[in-house]
Amino acid sequence: VIRNSIPIDIKSDDILVGDLIHVQVGDILPADLILVEGSGIQIDESSLTGESKPLKKETYEKCQELIDNKKISKIPSPLMLSGTNCVEGTGYAVVLAVGDYSQKGIIKRTIDNAQENNRTPLELKLDDIAGIIGWFGMAAGIVTLVALSLRFGLMYLNQTKSYNKQSAKKDLLTQYRDEIGKDDSLLAKFKKIFKK
Repeated sequence: VIRNSIPIDIKSDDILVGDLIHVQVGDILPADLILVEGSGIQIDESSLTGESKPLKKETYEKCQELIDNKKISKIPSPLMLSGTNCVEGTGYAVVLAVGDYSQKGIIKRTIDNAQENNRTPLELKLDDIAGIIGWFGMAAGIVTLVALSLRFGLMYLNQTKSYNKQSAKKDLLTQYRDEIGKDDSLLAKFKKIFKK
C-alpha cells in the first residue's frame, strides 16, 4: 500500500479510502478499487456475480477516452470490487470503499438482514413438523405409561390372589396336621388332595 507517497506493508483490515494499492496476479482484492495505472488486468468476479469469464479492466482515463471516441461497443470498467481475484496483469488502484461500504460488505449485510428478519418456507415447514413430532412423542409416552401401569396392576393382583390361595392352603394343612397328629400317611393323603 502506498499512503502519503510512502510504501508500507499493512493488513487488509487497515486499508483506508484513498490508499494506493499495487494489484498483481493472484491478489484477492481487499476493497473496492478504481484502476489508475496498469496493463492487461483481468479480474475474476465469479465470487460476486457468478460470471466465470474474467473481465478486462482499463484505467479510468482509458475508459473515458474509449467512451469519447466510441471506438468499441463494449467498454471495460475501471472498477474492481472487493473479494474478486486478479487473474492477469499488474497495476495500481485507488481504494474507493472498505468494509461494510464495499460491494462485498453491502451484499453480506443484505443477506444477514434478510436471514435475520424473514424465515424461509422450509424453516417454517420444519418448525411445523418438529411440533407435530413433539406432540406425537408426548402422546406415545402417555400411552406407554398407562399401558405399563395397567400391566403392573394386573400382575400385582394376580400375584396377590396366588399368594392368598397358597397361604390359605398352608393354613388348612397346618390345622389338619394339628388335628391328626403325627400320622404321616394321613398327612400325605391331605397334601395330595390339596395339591389338586
